[in-house]
Amino acid sequence: MNDSTVPHDHPPPNGDVLVSKEGLAQDPRSVEDNSHLVSSSLDESSLPPVDGGKDAWLFLAACFVVEALVWGFPFSYGVFQEYYSTHEPFQGSGNIAVIGTCAMGIMYLDLPIVFGLLRRWPKYQRLSTTGGLITMCLALGMSSFSNNTTHLIVTQGVFYAIGGSFAYSPCILFIDEWFNKRKGLAYGIMWAGTGLTGAILPLVMEWLLSTYGFRTTLR
Repeated sequence: MNDSTVPHDHPPPNGDVLVSKEGLAQDPRSVEDNSHLVSSSLDESSLPPVDGGKDAWLFLAACFVVEALVWGFPFSYGVFQEYYSTHEPFQGSGNIAVIGTCAMGIMYLDLPIVFGLLRRWPKYQRLSTTGGLITMCLALGMSSFSNNTTHLIVTQGVFYAIGGSFAYSPCILFIDEWFNKRKGLAYGIMWAGTGLTGAILPLVMEWLLSTYGFRTTLR
């Protein structure tokens, strides 16, 4: 018998080498690595497609709604400012314009900080939108109990802006993952939510304020 030939029914002399039925040597560690590669490729192929598909368009529709909700109230604050300036208990009060300035300015200023926090702890990105929307609703609800402009600055101004920042940030972070070639179209559709509410919401708010007052409108 040739010494270089190893029968298939005998164990190989080296424990790290396995001989297949065809006489091919294979490292068991490479088998494990290949299985991980196959599993990874299967996971990637099971992800929803980018630039289209039901999931991508549903996500974009949700971003449109969040954009409209978050930025709609600050852009229509002029209606609230006119009402506050001419109705009790805020008539004649100073700093009424600061309310809208806080709501808009704080969201612009703290968005880089919120982006950094959510990138540092990405597991909280999905919870950020829910928590932000809840904070916004609580801020508007608390502002309906206000009796002076300081209360409105804290609630409708500061608290609303902080909640809006956390609600809006995941839309920017996730849209780059859902859209690649159609990214410009996706951003345009999402930002159109601000334009739509900027044109419609002031009319709705003016009617609600004149009919029901600021407390019911904010609730």
